[in-house]
Amino acid sequence: MSKETLSASGARIRGDDYQHLVAWCQALRALQQGSDITTVGVEDPDPSIGNADDITVYRRGGRNEFYQVKSSVDAKEPLNCTWLTAPSPSGGPSILQRLHEAWQNLTHNGQFPNLFLITNKLIDPTDPVIALLDGRDGTVARQLREARRKSDAGKMRRQLASHFSIEETKLIEFLKDMHFRVGKLHEEWEEYAATLMYALGLRHDSMAVEQGVATVRRWVTDARRILTTDEIRH
Repeated sequence: MSKETLSASGARIRGDDYQHLVAWCQALRALQQGSDITTVGVEDPDPSIGNADDITVYRRGGRNEFYQVKSSVDAKEPLNCTWLTAPSPSGGPSILQRLHEAWQNLTHNGQFPNLFLITNKLIDPTDPVIALLDGRDGTVARQLREARRKSDAGKMRRQLASHFSIEETKLIEFLKDMHFRVGKLHEEWEEYAATLMYALGLRHDSMAVEQGVATVRRWVTDARRILTTDEIRH
């Protein structure tokens, strides 16, 4: 009997479902009482955002948020600097290079962005940089900045700066705004969505969550890539 494996199209569908579920959660955040979120984007068309356009959250008072969402079929390939700095399958910029470019563009446009890489991948605890993830905000900048030059983290700090062709101080500036939200499974996002829906007085069973994801899917297929809070509520 042949071993069952997920096809490439099946993996893409899973990835889209994961991204749309995360987007649904951001839309629900916008509707919470006291929220200062004004607009949510899905595959935001703003060219300056680059590859941080999977989901965007614009706020009235707080810092705007820009998300790249990556779903993994299994845990064979953990999140580490090797994966983050690998060229794209077509030989283009790495994930981190694309996020850094988006951060540069947004910063130059006068914004103070918070970037998020959301993935169900687990961290590689042996990676000298990823092992420094702050348990509060998912950044690595604080400890990486203090790492001794000859330590493994210090050596990787130099390699990352070289990867971006920037100075190490500029690297730390970028990483202060780069948040890694990792290891959160599809089911955990469903539970989060259900909690947000309950707070809004909506149905919050699994079928209702699926309908929310389907709503985001319709936004994408109908080319409704930017929605105000009122449009989301409607």
